[in-house]
Amino acid sequence: MNTKNSGVGVLDKAVAILSTLEAGPHSLAELVAATGIARPTAHRLAVALEFHRLVARDLAGRFVLGPRSGELGAAAGEDRLLAAAAPALSALRDATGESAQLYRRQGDLRICVAVAERLSGLRDLSLIHI
Repeated sequence: MNTKNSGVGVLDKAVAILSTLEAGPHSLAELVAATGIARPTAHRLAVALEFHRLVARDLAGRFVLGPRSGELGAAAGEDRLLAAAAPALSALRDATGESAQLYRRQGDLRICVAVAERLSGLRDLSLIHI
């Protein structure tokens, strides 16, 4: 775990968990190893972060960053996914001649967050949530 702290231990530990999950999915054991947080504390914090949608679980039950993380990033005005996706969507559209869309999961729904429309012909109708 990072040796710098804010003086609010529980917050520092929660941020350590979130920072660790930036690298991808982690099991509870992997979170404990990466952060140095005691197993019961890491579990309690990860489940609390899951309740607030900052953490979610993948199909294997590993902890991952949750949808609220992306929502906060978008609200802050920086959405790295959209910035990275724009050229990829355009390249996909140009290579296939078809429209390309990027969807983001929101609960049980998928929300179209970016689109590169085909240059001619019929266009797909996608409601874009920004």
